[in-house]
Amino acid sequence: MFYKRFTVHLKIPTSFFFSIFASIHVVSVYCSELPKKDSAKEKRFCQRKNKMAALDSNTVLSGSPEAGKKIAHHHRAVVFNTHGKNIDCQLNPSEAEIAKKKLMHAKDIYYRAVALFSSRAPIRGFSLMREAAALGLREAQFSVALCLGKGRGTPIDLIEAAKYYKLAADQGFAEAQYNLAIYLDQGIGVPVDFKAAAKYFKLAADQGVATAHAHLGTYLDQGIGGEVDFKAAAKYFKLAADQGVATAQFNLALYLEQGKGGTVDLVNAVKYYRLAADQGVAEAQFVLASCLDEGRGGTVDLVSAVKYFKLAADQGLAEAQFRYGVRLLTGRGVHVDQTSAARYFKMAADQNISAAQYALAEQLSAGYGVPVDWWSAAKYYRFAADQGLPEAQCSIAMCYEQGLGVGIDLILAAKYYSLAAGQGLPEAQFRFGLCAEYGIGMPIDPAFAVKYYRLAADQGFPEAQFNLAKCAEYGIGMPIDPIIAAKYYELAADQGLAISQYAFARCAEDGRGIPVDLVSAARYYKLSADQGFPKALLRFATFAKRGTGMPQDAKTAAKYYKLAAGEALPVAQGCETTDGVSRAEALHICAVCAENETPPNLKAAVQYYKAAADLGHTNSQYKFAMCAAKGNGMPEDQDASIEYLQLAAYQGHPEAEIELAKRLALGVGTPSDIELAGEYCD
Repeated sequence: MFYKRFTVHLKIPTSFFFSIFASIHVVSVYCSELPKKDSAKEKRFCQRKNKMAALDSNTVLSGSPEAGKKIAHHHRAVVFNTHGKNIDCQLNPSEAEIAKKKLMHAKDIYYRAVALFSSRAPIRGFSLMREAAALGLREAQFSVALCLGKGRGTPIDLIEAAKYYKLAADQGFAEAQYNLAIYLDQGIGVPVDFKAAAKYFKLAADQGVATAHAHLGTYLDQGIGGEVDFKAAAKYFKLAADQGVATAQFNLALYLEQGKGGTVDLVNAVKYYRLAADQGVAEAQFVLASCLDEGRGGTVDLVSAVKYFKLAADQGLAEAQFRYGVRLLTGRGVHVDQTSAARYFKMAADQNISAAQYALAEQLSAGYGVPVDWWSAAKYYRFAADQGLPEAQCSIAMCYEQGLGVGIDLILAAKYYSLAAGQGLPEAQFRFGLCAEYGIGMPIDPAFAVKYYRLAADQGFPEAQFNLAKCAEYGIGMPIDPIIAAKYYELAADQGLAISQYAFARCAEDGRGIPVDLVSAARYYKLSADQGFPKALLRFATFAKRGTGMPQDAKTAAKYYKLAAGEALPVAQGCETTDGVSRAEALHICAVCAENETPPNLKAAVQYYKAAADLGHTNSQYKFAMCAAKGNGMPEDQDASIEYLQLAAYQGHPEAEIELAKRLALGVGTPSDIELAGEYCD
């Protein structure tokens, strides 16, 4: 969490320039009451090591800031500065009267200067203002500093402005103390001096300047110009916060939430976050939204949370833009709006928020709320990846591997997989293992592949668990270990990975790495089959047909054989699978089932027979030939009938040989050939 440094504003009282003391009328009345100039003996002020800066503009002879008492003793007066410190010079009554008249004269000049500013004559007004300042009037010194700092009636001169602020500040003028502290804090017209800035912030704060309280709190919080003091910082933040200073309200809320300088108080923290948020402090709006979203310091209020996330986002706070985009994408506390989500993600992404860059890339790659744009998706994946976001590193690696939005570059793909894997992302560890096993962008290294498969597998990544089990089963990069193989096959199977469910069912059926368990084998074959895994469809159909590990069920067997017949096996078509059941056999079984339905479904039967026949299944070749000859489920086609009879006869199918010999002898569908017919009869 960060603390918000108070935004610098120089104190310019509303009375300055055009209405410093409410109206020119007040000035004229006051001037009419001024005593006439005294041409008595020359005025004398005491001189010590340093010249006395000026007398208080409100009290001429004062014993302390809170009382304007005239002290006289044996024709002597002691004059104090505005902080109540003895200036240690002595005046006799006549000299005190002279000082009083001098101050009245300075005020006269000052009010005439104000009138000139009010009548739009700032150059002359500034000249008179400087005269009043030279006579020691602190209000005039402060006003001169403002003019020099802003270029009103005179060219800007920040060095001189700082000097006049100091003159007024050292006479106790609170606004001058605050502005001088700002100059010292930022090095405006003077060298940066945090220690002196802290001193003047405190002087102004002790006179009730709210913004000085806020600055002083920041100084104490960060140890600027002195020691860190959280307790004192909390005190000054609260003084400023209770006077409505928004940044102090935010900083106080942080203190209350974290218990700095006191105890944790989430309820009041939320109260002050809200006060600052409602004054437009973006950071407060964001933190308040987070509190409302999570129920910190009160109840969960998703609608209000979204409101404050949006307020902060619309002020350009990048983290808020990302969080608001997430709400729009997920519909948490607001209606789903994928297009607007992408817009806010882009705002945050363009401010280098890696999570927003990744989220935007995901939308661009999937077309959520925006057109699919792999080029832009790859760009934002790369931005986020180069900031170290592992998910983005994995995604850009896939882009380089598959040529999505970028040219194929297997070396870069392996590099980004490696970076993400090194941060512990299981998917990246799995894919980096694949790179090592198959030599994708790097040399083949099965042992290295096993290392990364194991890292991902032990984090529960199912594909890595399956690959590690496969390596253990076949001794790839590690010694053959059926127990390890069965263990990881089962872990992946229990996460729903169909191929691993099939592999574990084989282990249970054959007793590889675990005791034989036909019931478990049937259960896992079914789980895999129900996800459409072709080998599992065939094997479970066989279990149902034979009643292995489950009750015998011909209807279920026919259903799964039919499903298997429509699936493409990941082996050469027509070859026997490790289950002992070929796809051709499954097709033939489906054809028989269709032919035996009530009523028979001859059209479907013919389609299955032909599919199996084309895979070399001799019974299906014979059955299809007979359907073609008789026109069962298809138009009569004697040429096709002879062709498939020949295929079956060449493989030694006895019924096909007899039927073909008869056709050749009689010349049905083919020219008569008694000699060839005899060969088939033999």
